[in-house]
Amino acid sequence: MIFAALLTGISLFFFNAGAMMPDDARLESTAALVKSANPDFVYMTEEYTSQMDDLLADNYPFRESATAHIDVTERFYCKYPILDVTAIGTIPSKEYTDAWVHRVRVAVGDGDTVNIYCCHLPHGYKERVRIIEAILQDISTAGDRTIVGGDMNSLAFSAPVLMLGRGGLLDSWSEKGSGDGSTFHGLPLGIRIDYVFHSRDLHLQSIKRISGSGISDHDALCAEFLLN
Repeated sequence: MIFAALLTGISLFFFNAGAMMPDDARLESTAALVKSANPDFVYMTEEYTSQMDDLLADNYPFRESATAHIDVTERFYCKYPILDVTAIGTIPSKEYTDAWVHRVRVAVGDGDTVNIYCCHLPHGYKERVRIIEAILQDISTAGDRTIVGGDMNSLAFSAPVLMLGRGGLLDSWSEKGSGDGSTFHGLPLGIRIDYVFHSRDLHLQSIKRISGSGISDHDALCAEFLLN
């Protein structure tokens, strides 16, 4: 039993779908991208349609959604049971007043759970700092194994990202990523604004970028962990 627990793991796929609209021509190619990566858990933001649910239904029996702001929907797909979804960091910004982070609690293996903080942070610097503070505060009370990932709209040397490291979380790309980690290609030069952080009771096996070229201005991040 101890050996089996040590081998329990979870792979995760974080992707900003780039304003996926109803009947979007990119729906099939996005679903194919997810299926080729074959992660256990998928977080997709900027998805304005529920049509992806049908395309991924055979692969992901557990599916949940949550409103982020206005008509933007966050979607979560999982091979493991999703126990609950909780809004974190509901802070007004210059853009919207809604939830910028959702904690998704997933049952993994025999009685194990993982808290996955799915992020799509605003552009305002002060708001991002306040939201990261809210995440760290929630982690301190929620406990459990923790993964924080998604589109943080923050450069690697900026305060919101550095705060996660100072809060005891590890930057997966700094551990095992290859290259500069740039994930956003909507500018002449690629920049790194998508991240996967994790608590020390998770062992990072791998992390990689998956090109979103032709689908989104973001690349996806796919990370795999073992539960220590």
